[in-house]
Amino acid sequence: MTDAKEKRVAGLRSQRAGDLDTAARLFGEAVAAEPNDATAHNMLGVVSVQRGDLAVAGTHFRRAAELSPADDTIACNYASLLVQTGEFAAAMERLDRLPQPSTGAVALYLRIARALQDNGHEDRAAKCRRRLAEMPQIDIQALQELSMLAIDAQDFGFAILILERLLELGPQSAALYNNYGAALYGAGRPEDAAEALERAVSLDPTLASAAVGLGPLLYRLGRHREALEAFETALRLQPDNANLRMRLAHTRLAVCDWTDWPETLAFLERSAAVAGSAGLISPFTSVFWPISNAARLQIAAGYARRIASEASELARPPAVRSGIDGSPRLRVAYMSAGFANHATGHLMRGLFKRHDRDRFHITGLAISADDGSDYRRDIVAGCDAFHDLTTLSDRNALDTVATVDPHILVDLAGFTQESRPRLVAARPAPVVVNYLGFPGTLGAEYIDYIVTDRVVTPPLDAPDYAESPAYMPDCYLVNDDAQPIADHPDSRAEVGLPESAIVFAAFNSPRKIEPMIFGLWLRILEAVPDSVLWAYRPNAEVEGNLRRAAEVGGIAPDRLVFAPPLPKAQHLARLRLADLFLDTHYCCAHTTASDALWVGLPVLAFPFDSFAGRVSASLLRTIGRPDLIAETADCYVDHAIALARSPKRLKDIRTDLLARRDTSPLFDTGRWVRNLERLFEEMWRIHAAGEPPRRIDIADDRP
Repeated sequence: MTDAKEKRVAGLRSQRAGDLDTAARLFGEAVAAEPNDATAHNMLGVVSVQRGDLAVAGTHFRRAAELSPADDTIACNYASLLVQTGEFAAAMERLDRLPQPSTGAVALYLRIARALQDNGHEDRAAKCRRRLAEMPQIDIQALQELSMLAIDAQDFGFAILILERLLELGPQSAALYNNYGAALYGAGRPEDAAEALERAVSLDPTLASAAVGLGPLLYRLGRHREALEAFETALRLQPDNANLRMRLAHTRLAVCDWTDWPETLAFLERSAAVAGSAGLISPFTSVFWPISNAARLQIAAGYARRIASEASELARPPAVRSGIDGSPRLRVAYMSAGFANHATGHLMRGLFKRHDRDRFHITGLAISADDGSDYRRDIVAGCDAFHDLTTLSDRNALDTVATVDPHILVDLAGFTQESRPRLVAARPAPVVVNYLGFPGTLGAEYIDYIVTDRVVTPPLDAPDYAESPAYMPDCYLVNDDAQPIADHPDSRAEVGLPESAIVFAAFNSPRKIEPMIFGLWLRILEAVPDSVLWAYRPNAEVEGNLRRAAEVGGIAPDRLVFAPPLPKAQHLARLRLADLFLDTHYCCAHTTASDALWVGLPVLAFPFDSFAGRVSASLLRTIGRPDLIAETADCYVDHAIALARSPKRLKDIRTDLLARRDTSPLFDTGRWVRNLERLFEEMWRIHAAGEPPRRIDIADDRP
């Protein structure tokens, strides 16, 4: 045995005995005795890592790799050290030199990919993931880990490819289909995602994560009955899951199923009082339920803190390069999932083209796919620039926003179903604004302002908002003053309404209807025998549940007439066939009330003490008809009955509304935009002066 080999053997014995100092000395002597011994250099590198002497380890791993470039063990040890010291590109380069990387190299690539992702190097991480997928020796376990890395990185298309490869290799497990569903959902394929999760549940009915994920997905697809079944299954698996219980209750609300209503309200009241209750009630769900504004703030704040924590690694200081487009214009970026045939698109369609291009540069940031509608086309045409972020990961989306370099980012999605709150929490603009999509506070420290008005957000309510209020002089809700109204339907017979009856319209989303307001409607129907309630029917469950509730309340079920979804212009046309719009309470009509007023249909409001509960009151005050706002339940019922018994008065109100439509600031989009621009300029002036956000009030920019 040579002297160098004896030193290596003795060093190994010391290393195994835990005597690292002696092992390092012996390996060093072996290297001195045989400077070209790659094994000795590698051993000294390993023990140096164990001793924490990474610089020495790097020297000897490098020399070992030079002496034996095809040695898999040496390459992996050296690459592992490079990963440890953050030299990810060098580690990948070292492994790429191997003619046939081993399973050890696969494990290292996985470590490198994870480290790159965790440290914000997504482009390199993506290359690393794809290199892994090409390795012939990668096994099923590594492929599974690779798919999860891709899902975590929001690289959903690649994750789908890996998961489909795994499904072909088999065995087909519930967990695999669960991950497949998550990737499909992330890629914007909700129908396929639901099918995958249903397959997961069928393979393992006890897999709670699949059952929990399936409920919200089916709800979003409008498959409410199946969503209810999924939530009920999930709740049986996790009976103490309070969040599931609230999701089940909210899904029931969406189909007007008021099972266990008193118990649900009691549970809601208890949950809303719990600190950090965002885990029990989502901010979006809280909009529809009778809880206090203080509780809503607490719920939203808890959710916002979690989002901010998730987005912390994404945050970057905005550049705001002056003159990016060759002018001093203020750059405003609007981000929305509603640039489509959607309530947001209906309201904002005429806004973008009305901005003053001498003072503003307008960018649209879409976070939902192009639906091919005229709304999407017109919004794109109304912007100076438009970017679709839908399929981009958060990092890549923020890179795109950075090219826009906005002074002001307007979040039109908030905490709604298709929002991208982590993009907003990363603060890609110096000023961030909450507007329209979420009716209330987002509870977030990373949001500076909420565009609102004094009806929906009275100044005394300011403590219940995290944002500083930026007050519009009239209603905060923008409207499109060029909405077309179809010629048909133009007769009650076309829509199944009795020709001579008083028609009370109730076109709010069914999830806004609850037992209290429905009970008031039944009182009105009872007092006006020759009347019907005309309600929106998005699904058969709503019709069946409301008819049963009417019968229980003593009203013949056939006095409820149901209206299916229609294209917007036709929907506006049919609204003209009603006599009076009966609004909901806890969450009232927003776009729906605007639609009614646009066609001259009187709206009877019964506001609740919340942003979402006061919108119709704001609309009515702006159009000059505060007399249609009822302050109590009895006043609401009495007012509806009195109007129904006075057809002339209803006709006079309709005539007045149509006349006011042409003069009121409610439907003057240009005037509304000019007021918004003044808010934006004041926000930027405050920021540029180095001052913190504060309440902003402006006077109306009257023509």
